[in-house]
Amino acid sequence: MIPMFSPSAARRTVRCALVSSALLPSLTVSAQVTYTRAERLLSWNTSPLISGDSVRPQWLLDGNRFWYRNKTSAGAEFVLVDPVRNVRAELFDNTRLAAAMSTANDTSYDPTRLPFRTFKFTDDGKNEHEIEFATGKRRFVCDIASYRCTVHDTLASDVPYVLSPDKKSEAFIHKYNVYVRPHAACTSAPGARGTMSGCDSTQLTTDGVQYWSYGLGDPRPSELQKPQPRRPQIRWSPDSKKLAVYRTDERNVAQMPYISYTPQRPKVYTQPYALPGDTVIPVPGFHIITVATKSNVAVNVQPRPSQLTMEPSRVNDLNNQFPQAGFDGRVLIAPNTQKIRVSTGIELQVMLPVVNAPFRLYWAYNPSVVREYLQPPIVADRSAFPNQNTFLNSVAQFGQGYPYLEKRTMFRFTIGRTF
Repeated sequence: MIPMFSPSAARRTVRCALVSSALLPSLTVSAQVTYTRAERLLSWNTSPLISGDSVRPQWLLDGNRFWYRNKTSAGAEFVLVDPVRNVRAELFDNTRLAAAMSTANDTSYDPTRLPFRTFKFTDDGKNEHEIEFATGKRRFVCDIASYRCTVHDTLASDVPYVLSPDKKSEAFIHKYNVYVRPHAACTSAPGARGTMSGCDSTQLTTDGVQYWSYGLGDPRPSELQKPQPRRPQIRWSPDSKKLAVYRTDERNVAQMPYISYTPQRPKVYTQPYALPGDTVIPVPGFHIITVATKSNVAVNVQPRPSQLTMEPSRVNDLNNQFPQAGFDGRVLIAPNTQKIRVSTGIELQVMLPVVNAPFRLYWAYNPSVVREYLQPPIVADRSAFPNQNTFLNSVAQFGQGYPYLEKRTMFRFTIGRTF
C-alpha cells in the first residue's frame, strides 16, 4: 500500500516548524540569561565583594607578634598585631610603598591593590625594616622605614627545598634521590637557588628510580599541564641530624591513560593507577636517613587490608539497630562493577566563524558497560514479624536489587573545545 500525500498534514507540519523556530530564539536567550546570572555567583566574582573574611597569621621571629593580609572594600592592607600589648596597626603605608615601587621600576602601582599577597623580611626575618617580594618577573627589596625600593631579578622558588630546624641545611629531591646542601651558601650564591646541583650538594641516596622515588612521585597529568614547584615529603628531626622521607613503590602498577581535549590536538597522559582486584598496588613506606653517615633505614610499614572504612560511630549505630547484621565497618565493592570501560565513536566538528570555536557533535558506543542489579544486605530480623509471610513480603518490598545500568550509547553536542 502506497501512502497518500496529505495537504492538511503538510500544513500542520509547516505550522509546527514555524512555532518551533519562533520559540527557539527565546529559549536560547533565556538560557544565556540564566547562565550569566549563575556566573556572577561564582567564587572569583563574589570573593572581591567580601572583606575581612579570613586571617592567615605570619608569626615574627620573637613568636609574640604576627602580620596578615586583610581584604578591605577598597583593596587590601597589611596589618601587624601585637597580642601582648593589645595593639593592631598597619605594617606599612601602602601609598608611600606604592610610590617607592613606582619610582624603582618606572611603573605606576595602585596603593589599594599592591601586586603581591605575601612577602619576607630580609636577613631570614631578622630585619623587620626591609621586606622582599616578587611580582611578575621582578623581585623588589623595599625599606619600609625610609620607603626606598630596589628591583632585581626574580629568585627561584623555595618550595622544592626543605629547610632544617637549625637553618644551616636544606634537603631536596634530584633525579629521584635525596640531597642536602648548605642553606646560607646556596641562598647567597648567584644563580645557585634555581639549580638542583652544585653549591656543595651531598647525595644521600642512590637507589631512587622512576615510580619508586624518594620524597616525590612522578607528576600527575594535572601537574604536567600546569607545572609548578612541588614540595617533597621530607621532615627533619628536631636536632637537624636525620631525615624522614616518604617513598611509595609504584613500579609495575598498571598505567591509566588520560586524554586531554583542551588543546586543538588531543594529548595523552598516563599515571600509575591500581583498580580493585589488581595484584600490584602502590606500597607506601618511610626511610630514616642520617645525614652525617648517609645511613638509610627503611621503616617496615604494613598497609591495612582495606583502606576504605565507615565512620566508627555510624557503624555502632547500625549494629545497635540491627544486631544480627554484624557490620564490621569495611566498605565492600559491589561485584562485577570494577572493570575498565572502553568507548568508541565518531565526532563531527565544524568551526563557527563568528565565535571562532568548534561546534562538535559526538556519538559514542560503550561496549563494556556495567548493567547489574546491586543486591543490598538483608538486615531484617525474623523475630520482629508475626509470621513467615509478612517477613518474606517485607524482604521482597525493601530488599529489591538496585538497578545500576550504564548507558551503552551517548550523544552530546557543544560549542567549545571541551565537554
